[in-house]
Amino acid sequence: MRIKVRDGQFFVDGYPVKREFSLAEGEERKVAYIGARSAGFLLFRLQEGALEREGEIGLTRWRENAEIYPPADPERFLSEFETVKGKCRLFLGGEICLRGAYSLSYEPLAPLCSLQAELLSGQRSPILLLRGESKGEKYLSVLSLEAGASKVLLEVLGENIETVGNEITVVRRLSDLRKRRVTSRYTWRGATFEKTSHICECTYAHPFIREDAGRLLLEAVKAKDDEELRRLLSTEFAKDLETVYEYFGQFDRIRKPLFTSSETAVAIEKKTSNGKVAVTYDFSFEGNKIVNIYSSED
Repeated sequence: MRIKVRDGQFFVDGYPVKREFSLAEGEERKVAYIGARSAGFLLFRLQEGALEREGEIGLTRWRENAEIYPPADPERFLSEFETVKGKCRLFLGGEICLRGAYSLSYEPLAPLCSLQAELLSGQRSPILLLRGESKGEKYLSVLSLEAGASKVLLEVLGENIETVGNEITVVRRLSDLRKRRVTSRYTWRGATFEKTSHICECTYAHPFIREDAGRLLLEAVKAKDDEELRRLLSTEFAKDLETVYEYFGQFDRIRKPLFTSSETAVAIEKKTSNGKVAVTYDFSFEGNKIVNIYSSED
Protein backbone atom coordinates (compact mmCIF):
# COMPACT_ATOMS: atom_id res chain seq x y z
CA MET A 1 0.00 0.00 0.00
CA ARG A 2 1.19 3.52 -0.84
CA ILE A 3 0.30 6.28 1.65
CA LYS A 4 0.74 9.91 0.59
CA VAL A 5 1.10 12.75 3.13
CA ARG A 6 0.02 16.42 2.97
CA ASP A 7 -0.54 19.61 5.00
CA GLY A 8 2.12 18.96 7.62
CA GLN A 9 5.49 17.48 8.56
CA PHE A 10 5.51 13.69 8.80
CA PHE A 11 8.00 11.24 10.26
CA VAL A 12 7.79 7.47 9.68
CA ASP A 13 9.80 5.28 12.05
CA GLY A 14 11.76 8.40 12.96
CA TYR A 15 12.63 9.47 9.40
CA PRO A 16 11.10 12.53 7.65
CA VAL A 17 8.75 11.83 4.75
CA LYS A 18 7.97 14.52 2.17
CA ARG A 19 5.52 12.80 -0.19
CA GLU A 20 4.67 9.19 0.62
CA PHE A 21 5.67 5.94 2.28
CA SER A 22 4.73 2.30 1.76
CA LEU A 23 3.14 -0.29 4.00
CA ALA A 24 3.44 -4.00 3.26
CA GLU A 25 1.02 -6.74 4.32
CA GLY A 26 1.50 -7.49 8.04
CA GLU A 27 3.86 -4.52 8.48
CA GLU A 28 3.54 -1.90 11.25
CA ARG A 29 4.85 1.67 10.89
CA LYS A 30 5.13 4.41 13.55
CA VAL A 31 3.97 7.79 12.20
CA ALA A 32 4.40 11.19 13.88
CA TYR A 33 3.08 14.47 12.43
CA ILE A 34 3.14 18.20 13.09
CA GLY A 35 0.33 20.30 11.58
CA ALA A 36 -0.63 23.97 11.76
CA ARG A 37 -2.88 23.39 14.80
CA SER A 38 -2.12 19.89 15.99
CA ALA A 39 0.55 17.24 16.43
CA GLY A 40 0.37 13.57 17.19
CA PHE A 41 1.65 10.03 16.98
CA LEU A 42 -0.01 6.82 15.76
CA LEU A 43 0.59 3.31 14.51
CA PHE A 44 -0.37 2.00 11.08
CA ARG A 45 -0.59 -1.66 10.13
CA LEU A 46 -1.86 -3.53 7.09
CA GLN A 47 -3.89 -6.64 7.92
CA GLU A 48 -5.37 -8.73 5.10
CA GLY A 49 -5.47 -5.67 2.85
CA ALA A 50 -7.23 -3.48 5.45
CA LEU A 51 -5.48 -0.39 6.83
CA GLU A 52 -5.65 -0.35 10.64
CA ARG A 53 -4.51 2.52 12.84
CA GLU A 54 -4.17 3.43 16.50
CA GLY A 55 -4.51 7.18 16.98
CA GLU A 56 -6.32 10.08 15.32
CA ILE A 57 -5.42 11.49 11.91
CA GLY A 58 -7.17 12.71 8.78
CA LEU A 59 -7.50 9.88 6.28
CA THR A 60 -8.82 9.59 2.72
CA ARG A 61 -8.91 6.15 1.12
CA TRP A 62 -7.91 5.79 -2.55
CA ARG A 63 -9.05 2.23 -3.19
CA GLU A 64 -5.94 0.11 -2.38
CA ASN A 65 -3.92 3.23 -1.37
CA ALA A 66 -4.46 6.11 1.08
CA GLU A 67 -3.69 9.74 1.92
CA ILE A 68 -3.14 11.15 5.43
CA TYR A 69 -3.11 14.69 6.83
CA PRO A 70 -3.39 16.39 10.26
CA PRO A 71 -6.90 16.10 11.75
CA ALA A 72 -9.42 18.93 11.91
CA ASP A 73 -9.38 21.62 14.60
CA PRO A 74 -10.07 20.37 18.15
CA GLU A 75 -13.64 20.75 19.38
CA ARG A 76 -14.54 23.92 21.28
CA PHE A 77 -17.68 25.02 23.15
CA LEU A 78 -19.54 27.92 21.50
CA SER A 79 -22.84 28.58 23.26
CA GLU A 80 -25.74 27.24 25.28
CA PHE A 81 -29.45 27.83 24.65
CA GLU A 82 -32.72 26.87 26.35
CA THR A 83 -35.37 24.65 24.72
CA VAL A 84 -38.70 23.35 26.00
CA LYS A 85 -36.93 20.08 26.85
CA GLY A 86 -34.00 21.72 28.62
CA LYS A 87 -30.61 23.19 27.83
CA CYS A 88 -28.67 22.40 24.69
CA ARG A 89 -25.00 23.17 24.02
CA LEU A 90 -23.31 23.90 20.70
CA PHE A 91 -19.75 22.76 19.87
CA LEU A 92 -17.60 23.29 16.78
CA GLY A 93 -14.52 21.40 15.60
CA GLY A 94 -14.22 19.08 12.65
CA GLU A 95 -17.95 18.57 13.20
CA ILE A 96 -20.88 20.66 14.44
CA CYS A 97 -22.21 19.01 17.61
CA LEU A 98 -25.32 19.53 19.73
CA ARG A 99 -25.43 17.97 23.20
CA GLY A 100 -27.93 18.10 26.02
CA ALA A 101 -31.69 18.10 25.50
CA TYR A 102 -31.07 17.27 21.83
CA SER A 103 -28.08 15.60 20.22
CA LEU A 104 -26.74 15.74 16.68
CA SER A 105 -23.34 15.81 15.00
CA TYR A 106 -22.35 16.32 11.37
CA GLU A 107 -19.43 17.62 9.30
CA PRO A 108 -20.27 21.03 7.75
CA LEU A 109 -19.89 21.77 4.04
CA ALA A 110 -16.65 23.66 4.77
CA PRO A 111 -14.45 24.51 7.80
CA LEU A 112 -16.14 27.32 9.75
CA CYS A 113 -14.48 30.23 11.54
CA SER A 114 -17.64 31.32 13.39
CA LEU A 115 -21.06 29.91 14.23
CA GLN A 116 -24.13 31.33 15.97
CA ALA A 117 -27.41 29.64 16.91
CA GLU A 118 -30.97 31.00 16.74
CA LEU A 119 -33.89 28.90 18.01
CA LEU A 120 -37.25 29.29 16.25
CA SER A 121 -40.62 28.21 17.61
CA GLY A 122 -44.06 27.77 16.04
CA GLN A 123 -43.25 24.56 14.15
CA ARG A 124 -44.15 20.97 15.00
CA SER A 125 -40.56 20.52 16.19
CA PRO A 126 -38.15 23.28 17.31
CA ILE A 127 -36.12 24.68 14.42
CA LEU A 128 -32.53 25.78 14.97
CA LEU A 129 -30.78 28.15 12.56
CA LEU A 130 -26.99 28.05 12.55
CA ARG A 131 -25.22 30.95 10.85
CA GLY A 132 -21.49 31.21 10.32
CA GLU A 133 -18.68 32.11 7.92
CA SER A 134 -16.14 30.11 5.94
CA LYS A 135 -13.34 31.75 3.95
CA GLY A 136 -15.38 34.82 3.01
CA GLU A 137 -18.62 32.91 2.40
CA LYS A 138 -21.73 32.87 4.55
CA TYR A 139 -22.98 29.60 6.00
CA LEU A 140 -26.51 28.60 6.99
CA SER A 141 -27.92 25.31 8.23
CA VAL A 142 -31.48 24.64 9.34
CA LEU A 143 -31.93 21.87 11.90
CA SER A 144 -35.06 20.11 13.12
CA LEU A 145 -34.73 19.21 16.82
CA GLU A 146 -36.42 15.98 17.87
CA ALA A 147 -35.57 13.59 20.68
CA GLY A 148 -33.42 10.89 19.13
CA ALA A 149 -34.21 12.09 15.59
CA SER A 150 -32.68 15.55 15.11
CA LYS A 151 -31.64 16.18 11.51
CA VAL A 152 -30.29 18.72 9.04
CA LEU A 153 -33.09 20.09 6.84
CA LEU A 154 -30.93 22.42 4.74
CA GLU A 155 -27.26 23.37 4.60
CA VAL A 156 -25.90 26.04 2.23
CA LEU A 157 -22.86 28.24 1.53
CA GLY A 158 -22.86 31.44 -0.51
CA GLU A 159 -21.68 35.00 -0.91
CA ASN A 160 -25.26 36.02 -0.16
CA ILE A 161 -27.98 34.13 1.74
CA GLU A 162 -31.37 35.82 2.00
CA THR A 163 -34.26 34.51 4.11
CA VAL A 164 -37.72 35.98 3.42
CA GLY A 165 -40.80 34.28 4.81
CA ASN A 166 -40.64 30.59 3.94
CA GLU A 167 -38.03 31.07 1.19
CA ILE A 168 -34.24 31.01 1.28
CA THR A 169 -32.26 32.35 -1.70
CA VAL A 170 -28.57 31.53 -2.03
CA VAL A 171 -26.13 33.16 -4.45
CA ARG A 172 -22.74 31.50 -4.76
CA ARG A 173 -19.73 32.15 -6.99
CA LEU A 174 -17.91 28.89 -7.65
CA SER A 175 -14.14 28.73 -8.05
CA ASP A 176 -14.47 26.31 -10.96
CA LEU A 177 -13.19 26.54 -14.53
CA ARG A 178 -16.38 28.24 -15.76
CA LYS A 179 -16.44 30.69 -12.82
CA ARG A 180 -20.13 30.00 -12.31
CA ARG A 181 -22.58 32.20 -10.46
CA VAL A 182 -25.29 29.90 -9.11
CA THR A 183 -28.59 31.18 -7.68
CA SER A 184 -30.77 28.66 -5.86
CA ARG A 185 -34.11 29.20 -4.14
CA TYR A 186 -35.47 26.83 -1.46
CA THR A 187 -39.08 26.86 -0.20
CA TRP A 188 -40.21 25.46 3.14
CA ARG A 189 -43.08 22.98 2.67
CA GLY A 190 -43.92 22.37 6.32
CA ALA A 191 -41.65 19.35 6.82
CA THR A 192 -38.86 19.72 4.23
CA PHE A 193 -37.23 22.27 1.93
CA GLU A 194 -37.86 22.01 -1.78
CA LYS A 195 -35.51 23.52 -4.34
CA THR A 196 -37.87 25.62 -6.46
CA SER A 197 -35.35 27.48 -8.65
CA HIS A 198 -31.80 26.86 -9.80
CA ILE A 199 -29.94 29.12 -12.27
CA CYS A 200 -26.32 28.62 -13.43
CA GLU A 201 -24.48 31.48 -15.16
CA CYS A 202 -21.07 30.67 -16.66
CA THR A 203 -19.02 33.86 -16.67
CA TYR A 204 -16.04 32.24 -18.44
CA ALA A 205 -17.00 30.61 -21.75
CA HIS A 206 -13.51 30.12 -23.21
CA PRO A 207 -12.98 26.66 -24.81
CA PHE A 208 -10.83 24.13 -22.95
CA ILE A 209 -8.54 21.33 -24.05
CA ARG A 210 -9.57 17.66 -23.83
CA GLU A 211 -7.51 17.12 -20.66
CA ASP A 212 -9.93 19.49 -18.84
CA ALA A 213 -13.12 17.78 -20.06
CA GLY A 214 -13.44 15.42 -17.10
CA ARG A 215 -13.09 18.22 -14.59
CA LEU A 216 -15.58 20.34 -16.52
CA LEU A 217 -18.00 17.41 -16.41
CA LEU A 218 -17.70 16.90 -12.66
CA GLU A 219 -17.98 20.65 -12.03
CA ALA A 220 -21.18 20.71 -14.08
CA VAL A 221 -22.55 17.74 -12.10
CA LYS A 222 -21.78 19.46 -8.79
CA ALA A 223 -23.33 22.75 -9.99
CA LYS A 224 -26.36 20.92 -11.52
CA ASP A 225 -25.61 22.66 -14.83
CA ASP A 226 -27.69 20.74 -17.40
CA GLU A 227 -26.65 22.95 -20.32
CA GLU A 228 -22.93 22.33 -19.79
CA LEU A 229 -23.51 18.58 -19.40
CA ARG A 230 -25.24 18.44 -22.78
CA ARG A 231 -22.27 20.24 -24.38
CA LEU A 232 -19.79 17.75 -22.94
CA LEU A 233 -21.60 14.42 -23.25
CA SER A 234 -22.47 12.22 -26.19
CA THR A 235 -26.09 12.17 -27.37
CA GLU A 236 -26.69 8.86 -25.56
CA PHE A 237 -25.58 10.29 -22.20
CA ALA A 238 -27.15 13.72 -22.72
CA LYS A 239 -30.66 12.36 -23.27
CA ASP A 240 -30.76 11.00 -19.70
CA LEU A 241 -29.05 13.50 -17.40
CA GLU A 242 -30.84 12.15 -14.33
CA THR A 243 -28.90 8.90 -14.72
CA VAL A 244 -25.66 10.89 -14.98
CA TYR A 245 -26.43 12.66 -11.70
CA GLU A 246 -27.30 9.36 -10.02
CA TYR A 247 -24.09 7.75 -11.30
CA PHE A 248 -21.83 10.34 -9.66
CA GLY A 249 -24.05 10.90 -6.59
CA GLN A 250 -23.24 13.42 -3.87
CA PHE A 251 -19.60 14.39 -3.37
CA ASP A 252 -17.71 17.05 -1.44
CA ARG A 253 -14.90 18.19 -3.68
CA ILE A 254 -13.19 17.72 -7.03
CA ARG A 255 -9.44 17.34 -7.08
CA LYS A 256 -6.46 16.16 -9.05
CA PRO A 257 -6.15 12.38 -8.79
CA LEU A 258 -3.37 10.63 -6.93
CA PHE A 259 -1.88 7.29 -7.95
CA THR A 260 -2.47 7.73 -11.72
CA SER A 261 -0.52 9.13 -14.68
CA SER A 262 -3.51 9.69 -16.99
CA GLU A 263 -3.80 13.26 -18.28
CA THR A 264 -7.60 13.04 -18.59
CA ALA A 265 -8.36 11.54 -15.16
CA VAL A 266 -9.99 13.52 -12.35
CA ALA A 267 -11.07 12.58 -8.81
CA ILE A 268 -13.81 13.34 -6.32
CA GLU A 269 -13.83 13.06 -2.55
CA LYS A 270 -16.94 11.94 -0.68
CA LYS A 271 -18.01 10.87 2.80
CA THR A 272 -19.08 7.29 3.44
CA SER A 273 -19.91 5.23 6.52
CA ASN A 274 -16.25 4.12 6.46
CA GLY A 275 -14.85 7.65 6.34
CA LYS A 276 -13.59 9.78 3.45
CA VAL A 277 -13.10 8.02 0.15
CA ALA A 278 -11.62 9.30 -3.13
CA VAL A 279 -12.84 7.96 -6.47
CA THR A 280 -10.91 8.45 -9.71
CA TYR A 281 -12.68 8.80 -13.07
CA ASP A 282 -11.29 8.65 -16.58
CA PHE A 283 -12.95 9.14 -19.96
CA SER A 284 -12.91 8.19 -23.62
CA PHE A 285 -13.93 10.53 -26.43
CA GLU A 286 -15.32 10.74 -29.92
CA GLY A 287 -14.44 14.16 -31.24
CA ASN A 288 -15.04 16.58 -28.38
CA LYS A 289 -17.77 14.48 -26.74
CA ILE A 290 -17.36 12.12 -23.78
CA VAL A 291 -18.65 8.69 -24.84
CA ASN A 292 -17.53 6.55 -21.90
CA ILE A 293 -16.73 7.01 -18.21
CA TYR A 294 -14.50 4.71 -16.17
CA SER A 295 -14.48 4.63 -12.36
CA SER A 296 -11.88 3.23 -9.96
CA GLU A 297 -14.83 1.75 -8.05
CA ASP A 298 -15.84 -0.43 -11.02
